[in-house]
Amino acid sequence: MRFLTRELAQTIVQRTMEILKTNINVMDRNGVIIGSGDLKRIGTVHLGAVEAIQKGVCIEITEDQARDLPGTKSGINQPFKFQGEIVGVIGITGDPEKVRQYAQLVQMTAELILEQSVLIEQLRWDERLRENFVLRLINSEANFDPLFFEQAKMLKIDLDLPRVAIVIVNHEQQEIFHIIKDFIDPDDLYTITFQYVVVFKQIYKRNDTWDYQKIKEQMVKLKDWARDMFSIKLQMGLGRYYPGIDGFYQSFQEAKNTLEVGLKIHPEKNVYFYNDYHLDVFLMQASSVTKISDLVKPYQKLRKYEKQGELTKTLETFIQEGQNMNQVAEKLYIHRNTIYYRFDVIKELTGKDPRNTQDLLDLYISMKLYQISSRE
Repeated sequence: MRFLTRELAQTIVQRTMEILKTNINVMDRNGVIIGSGDLKRIGTVHLGAVEAIQKGVCIEITEDQARDLPGTKSGINQPFKFQGEIVGVIGITGDPEKVRQYAQLVQMTAELILEQSVLIEQLRWDERLRENFVLRLINSEANFDPLFFEQAKMLKIDLDLPRVAIVIVNHEQQEIFHIIKDFIDPDDLYTITFQYVVVFKQIYKRNDTWDYQKIKEQMVKLKDWARDMFSIKLQMGLGRYYPGIDGFYQSFQEAKNTLEVGLKIHPEKNVYFYNDYHLDVFLMQASSVTKISDLVKPYQKLRKYEKQGELTKTLETFIQEGQNMNQVAEKLYIHRNTIYYRFDVIKELTGKDPRNTQDLLDLYISMKLYQISSRE
């Protein structure tokens, strides 16, 4: 692995020059200058650095010596290491008598910056591995062989912890992970796809129940935080908990389907919970394998017939109010006789009478299928 890059070398130069106020060079293991306060020197060979690497000690060069060494100036050249191995040389330009006292300081600075950079890169690599691991969890064709579970151990992922899937989107194509990351706890899992961010949120189970309300509150809090602090609209779907390795995929599919349905039926909302849309999700799944044109027709006829939406509004309110005529009349500010008249019109148009339980169920399913299939 190549630890000392040109970019990192220039970072070391900039940080040490802020302290010492003199020119700094960073040379690789071949003695080639790859970072310098004097950009014209980058790419040239520093003979003092070559000697420092060969001998493994600090090499001092006076002005007289520098005259006989092409591409070299007076100063000191201090090797620095990573994991016990010399990876480069840091040079301080100047009179060796004056800059000698800074040799160990710049060596320590270079080594600390290098260690920090490698650690950050290792963390990023681990994050990428974990993201790819989660992608396998949500792949319906994934093969969970022994190697898969060994990888889980290597990444310190406890697959036995109960988790539920949350699928998050932002349709303005804004960068959202910097907002979501504060919502992710150490035992949560996540991955980022082209379409959405998937988070498997750890839950706490007690018998057959889990802290649904707590997760719901966290999602609402995240939604409000994104809106108030960043003016970003996040929309999220939450699935249920399913045990076992296959439960990850089941929860993910449920969350994704809930989000898809919620965006069609209530696009103005931000957070969608499967418990609120279970019938809609079922109908969407059924519609993908069943011919639904006949089932949708009754509600389509109502939409086509009216322009003001009075019939569909009356039907929806009748369902929402539990078929309580008084509450429907009060909510719509109309007389009960007006409701009866509208029901007669609905029956004439669709052949379905809302006052009949079976017909009302047919109309309800027709309405739901229309909402699912007609909205973008």
